[in-house]
Amino acid sequence: MNYNKTMEKRLKQENIEELRNIHKTLKTKYDADKIKCLVLWGEGWKWEDIEHALLISEHYIKDVVYTYNNHGIKGVLKHNWKSNNKKMTEEQDKELSGYLDENTMRTAAEVCDYVLKTYGIEYKEEWMVKKLHKLGFSYKKPKRCPAKPPTEEEQKKKIEEMQEIMNNLKENEDFFYIDGSGFQHNTKIDYGWIKKGKKKLIKTNTGRKRLNVNGAYNPLTNETICIETEENVSQQANIELVDKVIEKCPNKTVIHFYLDNAKYNFGKDFKEYINKIENEKGVKIILHNLLSYSPNLNLIERLWKYAKKKLLSNIYYEKYADFKKTIIDFFEEKVRNSEIKRELKQFIGLNFEIIKLDTDYY
Repeated sequence: MNYNKTMEKRLKQENIEELRNIHKTLKTKYDADKIKCLVLWGEGWKWEDIEHALLISEHYIKDVVYTYNNHGIKGVLKHNWKSNNKKMTEEQDKELSGYLDENTMRTAAEVCDYVLKTYGIEYKEEWMVKKLHKLGFSYKKPKRCPAKPPTEEEQKKKIEEMQEIMNNLKENEDFFYIDGSGFQHNTKIDYGWIKKGKKKLIKTNTGRKRLNVNGAYNPLTNETICIETEENVSQQANIELVDKVIEKCPNKTVIHFYLDNAKYNFGKDFKEYINKIENEKGVKIILHNLLSYSPNLNLIERLWKYAKKKLLSNIYYEKYADFKKTIIDFFEEKVRNSEIKRELKQFIGLNFEIIKLDTDYY
């Protein structure tokens, strides 16, 4: 992955240099990682690139940046915990780290229990959290991945193919990813800042009614074109979507579509319609198939993730009509808003992730 600075610096150069000088004086990885995080953030790196570069979570970045903005560098480096690492040997630390690499534990309490049973050493939860950070761990969700992804070489080859087309588009050509996704009329419970010692309750619905969105996304212009339907995505939905794309792109006579291997994407009726379009509308549609079990290569998947987080996370819609209107308004109107387009450009980007099951990436 290429780590590019995609925006203006967030800190003045003198502040960045100050952080760099402080980094040289630090003795612990725990403190050094905080400063590295601030330097990359200050230089304008995208948050997702900082996560990948330093192997940290979004929550970690938020905490460090918030503390720096509100309490300065002293607040970032201040911690009242006195290391309890002396209670475990270096070899035991390595063993624990290796065990956690292979076995995901959900809470610090579980790790405390494991350490007590394995080494006979007792830790408080807050001490264990500090230790885990020091050992290079962060608290985050694992990512889902297909059980049988294509090989790394196959993924790289497909990425090169797509980039070659995008980089050599002529003025009369365009490029879209096509995919469908279902939006269920229910609250998506997600992380959020909640006061310690208090529980926050969010209402949910009992029904399973959903609205399906069949969409086309252009990663070069961040243009989003969609069809919303209560029916399942089908060949007919694809035909309607293609017509809408042609209508929205009147100056394009060649359009590349990348689709996954769902049956309706390469069904007889859809392919026959595609073959007729060039004669009837003067537009050549070129269908490209993505590799099987490779959602990581379909950039529109990130659009769905962004939309569901923005429209469903911790948000309750009592009436289905209100839910439906919100979804349709977003995909028909708000996605054309310049601010939303900027957010999509930052959230989706043009960098492709490669699934490597023999690593800890996922």
